[in-house]
Amino acid sequence: MSIATESPIAWIESAADRQITTRSASLQFAAVRGDERTVETQLADEWPKPVYDLNTGRLIDEVLLMKGVFLPDQVPLLDNHRRGSVLDILGSVDALRVAVDRLTGRLRLAADGKGPASRAWLLLRDGHLSGATIGYAPSLVADIPAGQTRIVEGRTFTARERMLRVVIRWQLKEASLRPVG
Repeated sequence: MSIATESPIAWIESAADRQITTRSASLQFAAVRGDERTVETQLADEWPKPVYDLNTGRLIDEVLLMKGVFLPDQVPLLDNHRRGSVLDILGSVDALRVAVDRLTGRLRLAADGKGPASRAWLLLRDGHLSGATIGYAPSLVADIPAGQTRIVEGRTFTARERMLRVVIRWQLKEASLRPVG
């Protein structure tokens, strides 16, 4: 197997490419604070994950480089990636930070009486809900065909049986709670 020293890198330009991509994460609770209705958790890491590629309609593997993420002060915490209404917002995610190869943050659920955020909080607190995904917008990627190896940003990546997309620059747009991650 040969290793290419330069990888074709593409700025994402088309309207289809600017759609939000999602990937699952298993909530790993570092701290649950009932009085604040918050959960500290890992949201993403640099391990390859299968994602659906909107351009090809196929499943690919993808790596998010943490050094290339743009993190706003906070992003919305949504119910199952629904973003058509403010009623889909369960709260927010703040305290976003990168620690080596992981993105972590604090889920902060709204106090809405007996509404969806309160129900989600009870499910989280009691350990019944552990599925979460993030939504993000990639802006600079390197695609590696299946079976090939490339150096991207000084690191060596090998695509196995599927194409591997290395996302070099990306912006976190939202996090979602889901019944299944």
